[in-house]
Amino acid sequence: MKIFRRIVSICLIAFILLSAIIPVNTNAISERSIDIPYEYTCVPGTEAWNRCSTHDERCRMNDISDSDLELLTTNALVRTIVKYPFLSDLFAFSSYRIGYEACRDVWNFLRILENREDAFLELHNIYLDKNNGLDPIQIECLSLIMLYGDFKFDEDQLSLKNELINNITSCNRLLN
Repeated sequence: MKIFRRIVSICLIAFILLSAIIPVNTNAISERSIDIPYEYTCVPGTEAWNRCSTHDERCRMNDISDSDLELLTTNALVRTIVKYPFLSDLFAFSSYRIGYEACRDVWNFLRILENREDAFLELHNIYLDKNNGLDPIQIECLSLIMLYGDFKFDEDQLSLKNELINNITSCNRLLN
């Protein structure tokens, strides 16, 4: 019985030591498990909004960590982006391309979105969904993100982007 306990103890100690030595792959957590968009707490009409006196303060109040954004499904990430209270900042520059690039440098959610393989397709599906609940400004922002985002495309997605460009060109929007 004593020998059995010693063997179990030695095995347990070996297991604990090996667990501490073998590196854990933190990328294994990349499973996107949250399918609900983030709810911003600092939006017009809230106490948090009224407490802030500057645009920068309000933006900081709405920062979301990269690790939290990584847990969102692509659909939830896109819906989080279109609900961002300062999304219209994309239009505050001399051109839409410059606006997108400047905002991407500041907004981590755009950079994370660009690294998703299904990002463009998800953007496109939400854009086309007539019941998406988005206002015209949010739809324009989606168009801008699809036009100027640095996405990975497969053949089908590239043809979708070309269709989008043709559609927007015919409406004379967002191309400057």
